[in-house]
Amino acid sequence: MQTKKAFDTAADTGPAATSFRDRTALAREMVQHFKQTVANCLTMPDDTLRGDVTAVTVNCLTIATAILDGRGTPAEHEVAQLEAAAGRWARAGIPVDVILHALHEGSKMAHALVTSQATVTTVADCVDLGTRTIALLDLMNTTVTMAYLREYRSVTEHHAVRQTLTTALLEDRATSAMARAAGTTIAESYHVLAISLAPHPAEHIDGLDRSVAGRRKIRRAQSALTHHTRGDALSLLSSRGGTILIPSDTMTPNALAPLIKTLAEAAQVPVVAVHGVADADAIKASTKTLHEMLDLASRLHGTRSDRTVTRLYRFGELSAEHQVTRPGPARDILAAKLIPLADQPALLDTLRLYLLLNGNRQEVAHRLYIHPNTLDYRLKRITALTGADPTRADGQWQLRAALIAQTFDTSNHTTTAPAGDEPTIA
Repeated sequence: MQTKKAFDTAADTGPAATSFRDRTALAREMVQHFKQTVANCLTMPDDTLRGDVTAVTVNCLTIATAILDGRGTPAEHEVAQLEAAAGRWARAGIPVDVILHALHEGSKMAHALVTSQATVTTVADCVDLGTRTIALLDLMNTTVTMAYLREYRSVTEHHAVRQTLTTALLEDRATSAMARAAGTTIAESYHVLAISLAPHPAEHIDGLDRSVAGRRKIRRAQSALTHHTRGDALSLLSSRGGTILIPSDTMTPNALAPLIKTLAEAAQVPVVAVHGVADADAIKASTKTLHEMLDLASRLHGTRSDRTVTRLYRFGELSAEHQVTRPGPARDILAAKLIPLADQPALLDTLRLYLLLNGNRQEVAHRLYIHPNTLDYRLKRITALTGADPTRADGQWQLRAALIAQTFDTSNHTTTAPAGDEPTIA
């Protein structure tokens, strides 16, 4: 029979050293426990849990071994690794209460494992074990909390200064003093990106704080933006989207599509963006127009597909459609062209699909599960009711414009498509 180790040993075979012998395997087990008991760990990517969190847990077990086996203070580099991890988590937006909860859960597991190996037969042994466990929690809580708050303050203060500059640029009132305070200069012109972020799956998990998942999504996107642009970009983002400003002399237009793809991968959600270029003193009007175009793109996409995909639109790609959506007699006339189809949903759906598929009769009939002759009949009915022939180029243009105008028409005689998830500027 194996004899339990006396708790006051300081040898390499002490209770903690024995219990934590395979620290990597034990760390993985603990991380899985964290994922089940600390709800917000569910919003972390699996590779983060397997990598960074597991590595930090191994380091914490090393610290715990030294303290619980009575070897004195852990090595400085071990404590420094814990500080560095707390700083990374602060920048990533992981709530400090989640981190502290995980530390306590890990300490409980460590305590249980050590007591199973140590001989605790007297009150003094019990007090000794409790004292060392408290010392372990004190060291870890203090180290993590101080490092987290230090990094959080630094990030928050820097972010606040840059937000002030970004807000001023968006309102055409930025000054050189604001730029200097933010550690940058005001460029002559900027790439202006109006972006929309789709909801992250974690934002729909019951029992989780959706705002936490949303903030974490934003932090990942902002971190990727900073890295990709080498800190040149300014942004105001909410969980639904916002605006990004990039000095036009630091990035070519062709580099913007890869940037949007990078942001989507970092945020782990589809990103839709509309791009334009504006002088530093004309950003306000440009931003308003680009967000209107983003809203247009979202609405048009909602009429064509149920699945959002990452895409960058250039200003010119949506300029004609944007003009059609401007309030006025022209939009009203175009929207009115579809009034005869308001009580003909089959014809309206046929028209949308026919235009979407660029007049491919066979594909349209296949998707609608109808005979091509039935499709031809419907197209003739659309022509008769609207006065525009969808099989002719001029008729297609009129009907496309009418569908766009109808999407933004607010009168009672047309059916308005859902607005989708419009971006907001934080």
